[in-house]
Amino acid sequence: MSSIITHERWGSRIGLILAMRERRAEGYGLLALTVGLGGWWLQRDATPALAASAPLERLLVLPLEHEGDPDLAPQVTALGDHLRDALTMDPGIAVVDTERTMQALRQLDPAGAAQPNISGLHSVAAAQRILQPALVLRDGRWQVQAQLHGPGGEVLGEQTDGRRAI
Repeated sequence: MSSIITHERWGSRIGLILAMRERRAEGYGLLALTVGLGGWWLQRDATPALAASAPLERLLVLPLEHEGDPDLAPQVTALGDHLRDALTMDPGIAVVDTERTMQALRQLDPAGAAQPNISGLHSVAAAQRILQPALVLRDGRWQVQAQLHGPGGEVLGEQTDGRRAI
């Protein structure tokens, strides 16, 4: 009889130990969930607010004008693209891309025969400033002369150094 009592006594202890392990696992799971939710709740208000900054002024760079040898057209186009790329690299300037620039020019003058309408370009391209570069021959040397037009179409600056004009 003592062996039966011992067996029953051990059986109930093993059952108790197994039950405690199951509850311990449930407790750890509940604890992990509580800690996770608490951490999320505390950090959601700690995200820093983004500082409001003024929008960048958009600059529309017109194609490089050239009134010389028509055989130089590919080189003049490449110089104009290089000028646009150099201005695009400046983080303080938002340059209107070439495709949108050409689209705005065609919208105002489908034939492309006239000088660009600066005030019309401001509204069509949504640009605050327009850079109008031209390749000119002075004293036997080629120079890029640029006019910077402001929001009203007025010339803000005229420089042979386009970087200083902006």
